[in-house]
Amino acid sequence: MLRAAVGSYVLLGTRSTEGPLVAWGGAMLLSAWGLYLILRIGPLNKPATSRDKWFMDPFVWVVGVSLVLGIYVWVRIAQNVWATAVQLGAIGVVEVFLIVATVVVGLLMMLAEWVAPPAFFQVLGFKRFPVFILLVGWAMIASALPVSVGYHDVRFVTVAANSAAPATLDRAETPTSLLVRWLQHLPSGSFGPGPSGARRGIPLVLVSTAGGGVKAAYWTSLVLDCVLQQRPVAPPCRDRASGRDETDQVLAGSGASGGSFGLATYVAHAARSLPDPTDGENWVAARLGGDYLAAELAWEVAVELPRAFMRFSPGMDRAEVSERAWQQSWESGPWTPSWGHATWSTSPAEDHGPMTEGFFAQWERGGSPGGRPVPLLLLNGTSVANGCRFNTSALDGNGNDHGAPPGQAPVAPCPSNDAVEGAPPPDPVLSATIDLEDFLCGVGDERRVDVRLSSAVMLSARFPFVSPSGRIRACGAPQQATFVVDGGYLDNSGAASI
Repeated sequence: MLRAAVGSYVLLGTRSTEGPLVAWGGAMLLSAWGLYLILRIGPLNKPATSRDKWFMDPFVWVVGVSLVLGIYVWVRIAQNVWATAVQLGAIGVVEVFLIVATVVVGLLMMLAEWVAPPAFFQVLGFKRFPVFILLVGWAMIASALPVSVGYHDVRFVTVAANSAAPATLDRAETPTSLLVRWLQHLPSGSFGPGPSGARRGIPLVLVSTAGGGVKAAYWTSLVLDCVLQQRPVAPPCRDRASGRDETDQVLAGSGASGGSFGLATYVAHAARSLPDPTDGENWVAARLGGDYLAAELAWEVAVELPRAFMRFSPGMDRAEVSERAWQQSWESGPWTPSWGHATWSTSPAEDHGPMTEGFFAQWERGGSPGGRPVPLLLLNGTSVANGCRFNTSALDGNGNDHGAPPGQAPVAPCPSNDAVEGAPPPDPVLSATIDLEDFLCGVGDERRVDVRLSSAVMLSARFPFVSPSGRIRACGAPQQATFVVDGGYLDNSGAASI
C-alpha cells in the first residue's frame, strides 16, 4: 500500500491526497526502528547494578509514552471512532494496536517473572505467576456468561409489537411477477417496430458481481455507470453513451461481498430523481473512495477485544460501525481524512442519506406509479450453521412463501448440505436458500418491518475476521437463530443466483 501511494504521489505531485499516507507510513517505520535502537543500546542492557535509577531507563519512558498514547487513542475511538480512525488510517490503527499490545504483553511477562505466585499456585506446582493461564481462563468464563448475547444482532427497522404499521414488503416476488413488473416499467415505445418495420429485440440484462472488498465495489459501480448511465463519469465511456439512462433494462443484479456493496451503491445513485451536489465530478469516488476499513478495525481492537474479557455492552458492534461509515459518505462526500468529521457522534439520529433507506422500501417505491425503476438486488450471504445461501432480496428465493405475506410462512429447513453419503456436494441452487424476507416478523416487544440498505449490504459483506457474523433470531422461536457471514464463503462470483 505504501509503495502504491508513493507512485501516485510522484505522478500527481504535492496536491495528491496520498501525500499524508506516505508521510504517516514513513513515520511509523522510522518510529519502529527508533524504538528498537533506544532499547538495544540503552541502559536496559547494562548490568543490574548500574540500573539503580529506574526513571533513567529508556524502557520505562517507552512504556510510559506508549501507554499514554494508547489510552489517548482509546478514549478518542470511544468518543468518535469514525473521525479518529480516518485520521490514523488502517495502517496507523494496526500500528498503534501493536505498540500497545507489545507493551502490555511485556509488562505481563515481567509480572510473571518478578512477582512470586500466591501460595495456592505454588501448591499446584507453579514457579511463576500464571498470568496467561489466568487470562485464558478468564476469557473462557466470560464468553460463557449470558451477557450481551444479542450484541451482533443484525440491525432491522422495527416498530412496536402492537403497532398497526404493516411490513414494508407487501409480497415477496416470484420469477413470474418479477418479469411482469420489469415489462410494465419499460419505456413507452419499447414494443414498437424498429426503423425497418421489423419487431425490435428488447435487451434483458442480468448482472453478477464478484466479491473483492471496496475495490470490487468501486469497479462494480464504475462499470455499471459506464454501461448504463446517461452521462458516465469515466471519459472513455462518454463517447459511447446512449444518451439515456438504461438502468431499466436490468432485471436483476446478484452480488457477493464487495460486489454487493457496489451494486447497492449504484442502485442508490440511480434511484434518485435529482442530482446530488455532493456527487462532484465523480460520484463513484465520492461514495466509495473513502477508508472504510480503519474504523471497523479500530472498534475491533480498541472496544471489542477488551469486551471479550469484560463483557460490557458498548451499544454497537463493528458491523454497525462500517454500515454507518457507508451511510455518511452520502452526506458529506468522500469518507476521507478530515477533522470536520470530529463532531459526528454515535447517535442514530444522525443516520441520513440513501444508504439508510429501507431495502424493501426502495424496491416497493421503484414499482409504484411514477417511481424510478430499480433492478432486483440479490445480495448473497452464507448461513454459518448449514452452509446455505442467505438471500437478501425481495425475491422468494426458496419458494417457501406460497403467497403468504413476508414473515408469515415458517422457515423451512435448508437442504443444501444434507448430502447423501458418497454423493458429490450439492449445488448451491436457490432452493437451498434462506430468505431475509422470511424474518420480517415480531420478536419480543418489537416487529421487524424492513432493513436499512447499509445493513442489507453488510449481510453479504461480512468479511472473515474483520466483520462479525450477524445473528437473526427466528420468527416464533427467538431462542433459535441464523448466523450470516460473507457470501464469498459459498459463491464469490455472485453468478449462481442469476
